[in-house]
Amino acid sequence: MRALQIIFFTLAVIAGFGFGAYKWQSDLGAVGGEFTLHSKQGLFKLSDFQGKVVILYFGYRYCPDVCPTTLSSLAAMKNALPQEEQNLVKVIFVSVDPKRDSLEILDEYVKFFDKDFLALTGNEKEVALVAKQYGITYKVNSPSNPREPENYTVDHTTQALIIGKDGLLKDTIEHNEPIQMGTTKLRIYIKENI
Repeated sequence: MRALQIIFFTLAVIAGFGFGAYKWQSDLGAVGGEFTLHSKQGLFKLSDFQGKVVILYFGYRYCPDVCPTTLSSLAAMKNALPQEEQNLVKVIFVSVDPKRDSLEILDEYVKFFDKDFLALTGNEKEVALVAKQYGITYKVNSPSNPREPENYTVDHTTQALIIGKDGLLKDTIEHNEPIQMGTTKLRIYIKENI
């Protein structure tokens, strides 16, 4: 199973599925790791959730379709689990649009999908560093109407990342992945011992 995952990820990288260019290592040490960003409740570090399976998704509040669809799917995947397993899953939404996405706006946004979702962001440099650390790409587009400079879109990686209880990147959830498939993936990592 582990060998198949590594092969899949390597092929995904070669095909350019949004991770960016990096050398994949069998211990997954080339991507991921500790980070700290801001939430409405204060600073959060990834290690605050050690012992839980973290789903890390990068997007933005004003995303017209991909982000709301993905967050709805992640909520459905989590809620399909028994309650004791739900308690071992934390969904974290990281905004790649800190210019518009205040902590208050983000907190309200993610809680629309699930009251336990956590929204994080930082200044542009902080967000860019974490995105790079996780192989996430994004690009802020020019506004379609110069008279509305705040009305722009952001292209971004559409995969959600699954981080195991040990803090290591384990797997991905694709945009529009079937709910049952995503839930099955989560259960694999929930049952892992650290």
